[in-house]
Amino acid sequence: MTDGDADTKFFHANTTIKHRRNLITSLVYQNGIPPQFAHHLKANILWDAYKDKLGKSEFQSMELDLNELLQASNELGCLEDPFTNEEIDRVIQNLPSDKSLGPDGFNIDFIKRC
Repeated sequence: MTDGDADTKFFHANTTIKHRRNLITSLVYQNGIPPQFAHHLKANILWDAYKDKLGKSEFQSMELDLNELLQASNELGCLEDPFTNEEIDRVIQNLPSDKSLGPDGFNIDFIKRC
């Protein structure tokens, strides 16, 4: 442990094991061609397998009536009103206290107590 990665047999054995674990040694086409070991041939096999699948979507039909959903409404004026202190307090009290820290480094429990 004190040697770390100081060019020891242990270090080299671990790196070899990790390299072998992360390496695809061979790939086989589905049509029975023998296994391919060269990198460019493995890349061709992967490209052939995924080129037809990438970028295709099977759109059936739209089940939602977008005209009904996107109608203009005159009842949205309340969205322009500033938030009241009561609304802010209610939202904060309804948040779970045990969640992870926010981008400012404080969790909800800290905010509730302050």
